[in-house]
Amino acid sequence: MILDIDTWLNGIGLGQYNALFRSNDIDATLLRALNGDDLKELGVTSLGHRKKLLEAIAALGATPAEGAATPAAAAPSAGTIAGTTAERRQLTVMFCDLVGSTALSGRLDPEDLQQLIRNCHDAVAAAVAPYAGHIAQFLGDGVLVYFGYPQAHEDDAARAVRAGLSILKTLETQRFHGDTQLQTRIGIATGRVVIGEIGAGTPAAERSASGETPNLAARLQGQAKPGEIVLADDTRKLLGDSYALESLGALDLKGFAAPQQAWRVLGERTAATRFEAQHMQGLIEFIGRDSEVALLLERWARARDGEGQAVLPSGEAGIGKSRICQTLRDHLRGPLRDHLRGPLGDPPAGEPAATVLLQCSPYFSSSALYPVVQHLERTAGIAAANSPEVRAVKLEQLAGALPAASLGCLLRLLVLPDGGRPRPGGASPQEEKVHTLEALIELLQRLCEQQPVLFLVEDAHWIDPSTEEFIAQVAQRVHDTRVLLLVTCRPEYTPSWSNASQLTRHSLNRL
Repeated sequence: MILDIDTWLNGIGLGQYNALFRSNDIDATLLRALNGDDLKELGVTSLGHRKKLLEAIAALGATPAEGAATPAAAAPSAGTIAGTTAERRQLTVMFCDLVGSTALSGRLDPEDLQQLIRNCHDAVAAAVAPYAGHIAQFLGDGVLVYFGYPQAHEDDAARAVRAGLSILKTLETQRFHGDTQLQTRIGIATGRVVIGEIGAGTPAAERSASGETPNLAARLQGQAKPGEIVLADDTRKLLGDSYALESLGALDLKGFAAPQQAWRVLGERTAATRFEAQHMQGLIEFIGRDSEVALLLERWARARDGEGQAVLPSGEAGIGKSRICQTLRDHLRGPLRDHLRGPLGDPPAGEPAATVLLQCSPYFSSSALYPVVQHLERTAGIAAANSPEVRAVKLEQLAGALPAASLGCLLRLLVLPDGGRPRPGGASPQEEKVHTLEALIELLQRLCEQQPVLFLVEDAHWIDPSTEEFIAQVAQRVHDTRVLLLVTCRPEYTPSWSNASQLTRHSLNRL
């Protein structure tokens, strides 16, 4: 029989690409010639979907002669195409359920109710997308989301909690079907599951996770109050101290023989760095990096004396970049500990230093100046609930005697309604960005006139283009300032400011 592209895509659970393949004139002959680069060019952005498509294409076999029918023996079975092989993996599962849908069904027309639920689903999908959440199922008015599938991340539990908080915030600020405000309950659990296809060979076939974890997430959702997130204990253990949690004790849940420890999420903690948040309970002894610390201390001594420096430590994930930077910060706050003594000896105890800390995030690598905004809000004591007027006052207190035009740029950067200071007439977005970067440079210069500055940029491999441009300007101007620019990154990062005169590159090797 002749292969029908639409039927084939539906059979492997990727029917959303039917129109895409048709619009690009992909027929059965061309299908067998596609590779990963071709799928990217077509617009298949999901790595999991590309791999699934390539596996199914490989199962089709070689291209038959033109006009020849595909022998029945050579045609792939539905199970082969759909990739029914089960896989065992750790997964963080979120179950999100709409509150009060039964009451809504009693006062809304069925079509209006359907549209409201669809809008709610869209809002949830948009909220989890930045954190690589995979929508596994829409279950009536509920949503089942996987974190760690099809691609696993080292922080899937944290991604799930961030996504949950984003869902609550999104629904809190949106109104549906006139003035209806929706609320959800969210349960999150982490554990081992088996992911495979259920109902293989049928139109209703779908890939689903089997095991205790999805059931636990659903039961915990039932224990949450409207607008709350409840976590399983295994998820809590993976979060470190990044979030403020309240113990709900051991809960007796239907279907579970033993009581399950549960936790309510109160919010994200305010910590200077992700490293501190994850290691507030203490660290093991710091050994084996004396030469790296000595290098930073020597560059700091130069910067303190007015000969600004830039250092770029690079290394793979988990090799110790953040620990080395934290050790330097600890030293600047107090005496150098014995085990850190190096060829430079002990610098003065309690050496004063200001710290500018920008933390790049994989979730916001497309958000302009996101790390800068986070630093300004944290330093100025600006909370999410603060009104524009309160934000303006706090920012003015932080910025001091900056010119009105520069202060106006910073106010607009923090998403204020111009703080009463409108954008300069006729200024284009590009000109506004230039003015904003200059205002940030001016703020930094005023700071280093008061005391030497440690300017720490963490995880630059996730940096957004606007912040990269800002850092490039700092690096080019650092030589005659009291600033040590310290930028950590993974090996794949190539800075746009690699020609800076005072730059020291240092690759961290495994111990």
